Amino acid sequence: MVNPILQMLNQQSRQLNPANNIISMIKNSQNPQALISNMMAQNPQVANIINAYGGDPKAAFYGLAQQKGVNPDDILNMLKK
Repeated sequence: MVNPILQMLNQQSRQLNPANNIISMIKNSQNPQALISNMMAQNPQVANIINAYGGDPKAAFYGLAQQKGVNPDDILNMLKK
């Protein structure tokens, strides 16, 4: 039996941190590249960012990580768990 209070807190936590939702979506995706393509189609901001890096999602990921001072390997390790 699931504790409804914990379930509610879990949902609120996901809503407060959209990165958790994206990480979950990528982890559960059978085809992460298709997922990113769909995100580009649905969100012009994502498309603009990726297009700024020559249309290469990988280059955009590494470029943004470097720009923000984040170790991209830390993010990739979070996706592997």
